[in-house]
Amino acid sequence: MYDDQGLFGGEIHRFAHTLFDETLPCQEGGKCPFYEERDFDPDDYDVLIGYYTHAHSSKSPYGTDITKDRFVAIDEFPDGAFLKTFDTGTVTKAVNALLGDCDDSPYQFKKELTKQRTDTTLREAGTEWLTEILAERDVVQVVEDMAGGAHVDAATIAYVVLNATELENGWEYATLPNGQVGAINPTDESVTILTRPDIGDAKGVIALDGTPTVELWRLLLGESLTHEAIHSDEEKGEYLEEGLGIRVVRTSENVKPYSSGIHVTPPKDIALIEGVGLIEEELPSLISSRRAINQYKKLGLADLVDDWTHYGATKGINNFGKKRVGIVVGSPHYGDQELQKWGALAGKSLSRAEDQYGSNVDFGDYGNKLLYGMREQAVLQALMRFGRDGGGATVYVHTSALPEWVRYKAVSPQVHTWVGEKEGMKKVIAAIDELEEREWRCSQIVDAVPLSPQQVRTHLNRLEEFGFLKSRRGSGRGRPYIWSDHGIDSIGDWGHVNFDV
Repeated sequence: MYDDQGLFGGEIHRFAHTLFDETLPCQEGGKCPFYEERDFDPDDYDVLIGYYTHAHSSKSPYGTDITKDRFVAIDEFPDGAFLKTFDTGTVTKAVNALLGDCDDSPYQFKKELTKQRTDTTLREAGTEWLTEILAERDVVQVVEDMAGGAHVDAATIAYVVLNATELENGWEYATLPNGQVGAINPTDESVTILTRPDIGDAKGVIALDGTPTVELWRLLLGESLTHEAIHSDEEKGEYLEEGLGIRVVRTSENVKPYSSGIHVTPPKDIALIEGVGLIEEELPSLISSRRAINQYKKLGLADLVDDWTHYGATKGINNFGKKRVGIVVGSPHYGDQELQKWGALAGKSLSRAEDQYGSNVDFGDYGNKLLYGMREQAVLQALMRFGRDGGGATVYVHTSALPEWVRYKAVSPQVHTWVGEKEGMKKVIAAIDELEEREWRCSQIVDAVPLSPQQVRTHLNRLEEFGFLKSRRGSGRGRPYIWSDHGIDSIGDWGHVNFDV
């Protein structure tokens, strides 16, 4: 709750009596042990290792600028570490509380801020007032008015609402005097604030990222950022295949945007996952979208893989480091609004070109670069989670969203699923498993399953086509077909996948 009001951990500790009417358990014996550990002089150390937000060095609890005159290395793009999004309810409560608690406020309610944007005199007066408030972090006001919706970032939010400029796509953005930038979503009126790291006094800054979206790094660190690729595309392809031992098998020519869950095809996907395990003779580990995985679980995913995770949890993990077989299903696409949000923070209007979908989707030059980072680069990050111990891995990638330099074997597997409408096939297979005879007639299966003779014949013919049954003409009246097992016990429980297409 208190974190939702923007309070730092140290501020919660400092105002514990006001907030809770008692001392925090960690402070009963004196100073909180965690904060005691922070009580040191950074100048005593040549190297400091911290989290991304430690880059806000001017707000350091150490009373010194911890990045001043140091070289700062940032490993991987920090995603949301410098980003805060406030829903419309929080925005309204926070701004109204700020305006109501300040006697010298030129406004009473948040709605006045947007209405008076066009009045230059009123906007300038409000901007001047808010600029003064931005210079101080008024924690006391927030602590004393928790119930009223007070928020530490209220002045920042109010500044964005008052000064936002509308872009062509309806998004709005504003730049604050302290370097922060804000964007307003036209759909739900949420406000997103980007607070750039306070590292202006560092000797130099190095951004380390194997799959960089340079445009986002420049938005975070400034346009002066220069990008230097250590390896050429050819060298990267060679390193992935020969250096890391990652063999990529691409099984789809479609992008398959799976983040929303709408385009997921659970029956076919689950059969494909099982098929990979059968052909590799080892249960694979899976990476897909969270919503896709939730659908697969309902179909028995736990029996088909030895582990799984979703795209949002892949960066930096080593859980699959010793896995020799992996499968990445679908690509991440967190929606047009995600791209438009980052575009707005950069002051750019991004919109999808009309009737453009899949691999042909077009958001313009800047937007397409962001999409490439969201999609192709994320798929690359996912497939590189496997075999990181040096032993390599075979990774099946069920999406076409791969960087162009990745070497892969392209296959177009035929996937036949028994799930859903084709449950009849599972019944026929189960009936065959129950037979003790080496050979049998169709009528014996018909007697054992709730299917018509025609349906049973169709399933038997399909199993023969897949190579799991054999048939021959019998003798006697009508010369009925005689069927025999030709490896039916090796067929999948969820379907059959033919990779040799």
